[in-house]
Amino acid sequence: MKHARKARRERQAKAKPKPPAPKLRRRDAVQVLHERRVIDGPEVRAALEIRRVWSLITGALWARSQRYERYARGTAELTVSPVDDAYVDRYKPWADTLTDRQRRTRVPWLDIVHDAIVDERTLSEIDAGRRWREGRAADLLREALELYATMAGWEVA
Repeated sequence: MKHARKARRERQAKAKPKPPAPKLRRRDAVQVLHERRVIDGPEVRAALEIRRVWSLITGALWARSQRYERYARGTAELTVSPVDDAYVDRYKPWADTLTDRQRRTRVPWLDIVHDAIVDERTLSEIDAGRRWREGRAADLLREALELYATMAGWEVA
């Protein structure tokens, strides 16, 4: 018995630990869409700005939740300042336009943009999740980003 324990300890001492597996890092969704020529130029700029505005809005809401709770109880004043002029001048009018379009056409425009740009889901995942033919999410994403770039006054080819 003693001999078996000693042999096991020696084997464990000789065994080298496995090196940690390298972390797989996903490439940026906007970069991938640009490399695959789904979007380009002003559409890339629109996608990056949409993601930036979205992260600023959600970050501001998360950080200010305490303030909003005090306001709801009536113990504090609510002072909301625009997160960014990109939100006021470009994002909000674009989102309102897509919301109106979504009501008429029943196409989830903002969901597609959010899934692809913010959540970084692939277009094939979006197509499969909505049971669309392959390529419909790409067409709708491109159209939504073109609308953003046009409303922002950027040149669209």
